Amino acid sequence: ERVPTVVAFVHSMTPTGKGNYTINLKDPTATIGASLHYKAKKHPQYGQHIVVGCVLVLKQVIFVL
Repeated sequence: ERVPTVVAFVHSMTPTGKGNYTINLKDPTATIGASLHYKAKKHPQYGQHIVVGCVLVLKQVIFVL
């Protein structure tokens, strides 16, 4: 199922050991697990701002059960 927009804050981040992160996103309705690719975290413009407590606005999110 594809959701057009998800706005959630990063509740927790755990490094996977390969540069990627497992994150928990929380919004008023639920907490969901997600993966963050290492290239997003290392992006020179916004990567340093992806930390616990930040808010992410995600577009075209695909949920897999």
